Amino acid sequence: MKVNVLIPVKLLANAKSRLSKQLSIEQREALVLSMVSHVIATLIHSKVCDDIYLVSKDKKVASLAKEFGVKTLFDKTTTHNKALTEASLLVESKPLLVISSDLPLVTTQNVQDMVTLLGKYDIVFASSKEQTGTNAIAMKKPLLLPYLFGRNSLKKFEKCAKNNNLSYYVYVNNTTAFDIDTMDDLALFSKSQNVHT
Repeated sequence: MKVNVLIPVKLLANAKSRLSKQLSIEQREALVLSMVSHVIATLIHSKVCDDIYLVSKDKKVASLAKEFGVKTLFDKTTTHNKALTEASLLVESKPLLVISSDLPLVTTQNVQDMVTLLGKYDIVFASSKEQTGTNAIAMKKPLLLPYLFGRNSLKKFEKCAKNNNLSYYVYVNNTTAFDIDTMDDLALFSKSQNVHT
């Protein structure tokens, strides 16, 4: 099985606002672009992805997509969930993976695992580190569920899947669960990079 992929990316000027007191806008932009690059490269190397799309309003993000040879769907909406809904209507009706752009530790094995699990379940969720949020969702076809990203999204997604009689699996893994929202996250990431180098 192969999947199409949507990667939502906010305007860089608004990205990682919780780090704005510690990092300049240029530093935050560089951080986001670095993480997006890692996610795209991981998806490409996983060999289980067909078309990969960045969903964004940002021209720098679109330029990055071109560098990797992937596509951009320009987000014309005001909210994250609406942008993903509109993007999902534009892609081929085949298995679809939506994955966060800020997963600096995600691996090809993570992507392959989620796609393999999709062979057994209608939907696969990758949980956040608190196991309340959702860092990725794979569906047998686009919009099997509405997008409910936001606070406590995992519970909302699970409830919606149950209400629609859809089978699902919650994929819990340290590398898909780790995203960068705070300086503590950034410090942990830097420490992990130092360990590996």
